[in-house]
Amino acid sequence: MVERIFLGGGGNKEASKQIDELFINTIKEGRLEGIIYIPVALASKPYENCLEWFSSIFASRVSKIEMWINLENKVLEGVEKKMAVYIGGGDTLRLMNLIRDSEFDKQIISFVKNGGVVYGGSAGAIILGKDIRTAPEARNSEQTEGLDLIGGYSIACHYKTNNFSELMKISKIVEGKILAIEENAGIAFNGREIKPVGSGKSFIIKEGLDNLPIGDIITS
Repeated sequence: MVERIFLGGGGNKEASKQIDELFINTIKEGRLEGIIYIPVALASKPYENCLEWFSSIFASRVSKIEMWINLENKVLEGVEKKMAVYIGGGDTLRLMNLIRDSEFDKQIISFVKNGGVVYGGSAGAIILGKDIRTAPEARNSEQTEGLDLIGGYSIACHYKTNNFSELMKISKIVEGKILAIEENAGIAFNGREIKPVGSGKSFIIKEGLDNLPIGDIITS
């Protein structure tokens, strides 16, 4: 099965280089035109600067880049045959609220079910998981449901070993497994199997388990 969902653990463009490369290869193999870039998790930085950064990584690799900063009335139906979607990092709670309030969550879920290619970087990765309380800014939120597109896993990014105890407690709260991704690491998911990518490591964290590193492939 071909990987259709890509998760970046965070960091700069060097840190995400290998997962970015796999994302681009999937776009080329699917003969897609380009990427829809969604940077709305960031509130303070001008989006033109975000687009400049994004283009420095991807513009030479694809024919087309569209930036969406207003998700109201945006439709992804049929787009899966033309474009991939990249959801950037920032404030996870802000991002989830914007997606939910605009009902764009339904668009993303249908897009994936129809074979669309999605990349989530940091906050963009976390909202694709089951529960967003893995992000510090979302711990006390009343609405904590993510899009649950990663086989029931919640996603934690920018993972470091000193986060382990806290994430173990959160795994009990969310009643499920957490996929913790270091910077310099990424995950490719095909709907059934989780494949680690990059020089960094990813771990499965759940109450009752040790800090289990992902080997070549984990079946969800």
